[in-house]
Amino acid sequence: MFKRKKQKNIALLAFAASFIIWGINTVYIKIAVTEIPPNFYYLIRFAIPTLILIPFITRRYKKPSPYQWYILIIASVIGFVVPNILLAEGLRRTSAIDTSLIFLLGPVLMFAFSIEFLKEKFNAKILLGLIISLAGAALVVVGPTLYNMTTNGDMYGNLLVLLSVITATAGIVIIKPILKKLPALQITTLRFALATLFTVPLVYLEHPNISAINWTPEVNFALFYGIVFGSLIAYVLYHFGLSKISGEESSTLQYLDPLAGVLAALFILGEQITPIVIVGGALTVVGVYLSEVKSKHKLRHLHAHR
Repeated sequence: MFKRKKQKNIALLAFAASFIIWGINTVYIKIAVTEIPPNFYYLIRFAIPTLILIPFITRRYKKPSPYQWYILIIASVIGFVVPNILLAEGLRRTSAIDTSLIFLLGPVLMFAFSIEFLKEKFNAKILLGLIISLAGAALVVVGPTLYNMTTNGDMYGNLLVLLSVITATAGIVIIKPILKKLPALQITTLRFALATLFTVPLVYLEHPNISAINWTPEVNFALFYGIVFGSLIAYVLYHFGLSKISGEESSTLQYLDPLAGVLAALFILGEQITPIVIVGGALTVVGVYLSEVKSKHKLRHLHAHR
């Protein structure tokens, strides 16, 4: 029993570390894409982890069926490529604080999708939670307009981030049927590889002027953090946690992600948080809680990559 408790505590620490890393990465994505074209930035972030992870999956590689390849391809495009590029474009226009709080809407969208795809029982409490969360997210999204654009945020950028959350959540729903049929690390590696392939033509169309990129120490570290911490260490810790305990046992730890993102934006970028954003974030948290307590399917451990 003591061994089980120790194992659980180590797994929870691994989950907590991964969520904090992803939250902080929101700030470093914003720093990186101010200088690096988004498609080129994500090509680097997809390609390098792919090359590093491939040797680790060859020994226990399980050949995917045609159906599983179909799911992997669709989920990689909808759940990796599209949301990450939308996120990068959004972060170029809005604040990291707004972005972190909008990402709170992800669990609520998962509950909404679960009603259709997982036959989740729908009741008044879940409906109330959805409405409150959507109201909170709406306040965060339109906050810049209410403040006559005097905040760090921009409504268009917030809308792009919102679309990123929606597509990332859709990708999670799509990939779910094969999560228990293929090794988790193999799925992650294959999705990185597929995302790399689909990002190459986007980079070609973007025609990035690499020589014109201002490779400042801040930009270099932001890229380094995204590759080493955001794409490698966080996922290794995350999958280690999932291998020891169920994702449901770590569900409340996901709130560390937006919290870390907000704190990093305050201290690293010097962003300011407005009352309307505080109210919007609080409403979203309350809505997520109300929806979750009546849900049979805890889906928050299916985390969107950032």
